[in-house]
Amino acid sequence: MPEAYTLQREGLQVYLTNLALVATVGLALRMREPLRTRLRWALLTGFFTGLCYLNREEAVWVVAAVGAMLALSLLDGVLRWRRGQMTLRSLLVAHGLIVAVTYLAATPVALGVSVLNKKHYGAFMTSFRHDGAFTDLFHRLTSLESDGRMPYAAESARIGPR
Repeated sequence: MPEAYTLQREGLQVYLTNLALVATVGLALRMREPLRTRLRWALLTGFFTGLCYLNREEAVWVVAAVGAMLALSLLDGVLRWRRGQMTLRSLLVAHGLIVAVTYLAATPVALGVSVLNKKHYGAFMTSFRHDGAFTDLFHRLTSLESDGRMPYAAESARIGPR
């Protein structure tokens, strides 16, 4: 039933957002750790950010939080470079890899599902179905029928155990 799907989807959003933000904070807290450790956290951050976007497109604000964290880590790297604690080359390589891994980890998840959405439902980057059989079916299932029957949700409530 769509209302059950909506409740499950909304519940999932809380967990995915929290996972994305926890991974982002985990990456931020490890900015002075070895590059290998930071890359693992960047991969987690990107993966959960991609899943978060797939669940609800308005969750794109999580991308802004990830971007802010990456900007702060770059600022930290610049300050360390200016104090002579790292070379410019190591700063650019390390932070370039972290940014690339973070956003490249999110891209296949979101892009793969978006391509499937376009192929099957007619919409690429949103969950709104603009055309196709899915839209027609969903409209028929959730609208009042012309012979006066209630929408299917009310019908299904009457079908339960007697």
